[in-house]
Amino acid sequence: RLVSIDGGDKRNAIPRECVAMLAVTSDEEEQALRQAIGDVTALFRSEFSSVEPNLSLEVTAKGVDTSSTQCLTDDSLVALMTIALGLPDGPVKFSADIPE
Repeated sequence: RLVSIDGGDKRNAIPRECVAMLAVTSDEEEQALRQAIGDVTALFRSEFSSVEPNLSLEVTAKGVDTSSTQCLTDDSLVALMTIALGLPDGPVKFSADIPE
């Protein structure tokens, strides 16, 4: 479950790093998370290796008491993902003065 996410503080640039805190309640969930992060890392490296040769995604166990940790509800997570997927990315408009 998602506890928090911080993707930088520059409104006009792509953040250099992002930190997400996820709560897992079993060794199986932690192993599945590590496998998923490994798969995504491999995908990102194959796609972005020419521009991001040092790209890395890491999982660090914090040992937090998850019984008292506030997590996003399923509805809140769906709302967050809907907003994130709806945000523009890439160039919004190219200059008409620059030839293609």
